[in-house]
Amino acid sequence: MKRTRKFTLIELIAVIVILGIIAVVAIPKYFDMQREAAFASADGVFGAAQSACAMNYAKNQLATAATGQITTGQTLLDAMEGDLASSGWTVGGTSISLTGPDTGETFTITVSPVEGATTMAGVTKNWDSDDLTFND
Repeated sequence: MKRTRKFTLIELIAVIVILGIIAVVAIPKYFDMQREAAFASADGVFGAAQSACAMNYAKNQLATAATGQITTGQTLLDAMEGDLASSGWTVGGTSISLTGPDTGETFTITVSPVEGATTMAGVTKNWDSDDLTFND
């Protein structure tokens, strides 16, 4: 008869311990990556908002009459021509904001100063992603 080798209880416990150690190391890294991704995404939207302000101002300077100036959060979203509402961004007065579902962080982009006949709209953000520590 052929003998089949089976795992011993000690071998099974050793595998479970090793998997536990890997989980203890990997789970915090996963949450750090979620936070870093939320900040990177918000920074991307902020960059898009800055570009939208510049493009809208240039368009209004070339037009015979200024139309669609960026003065509120809604006009900023309209100028960005994206569907940020489906991503969770909401409008509130002169700003747009997002509360990250995974991180709880709140990101707010405010229109300041508003666009005028001779001034381009500006945007400011209320978060600082430069203080993130990126783990290797």
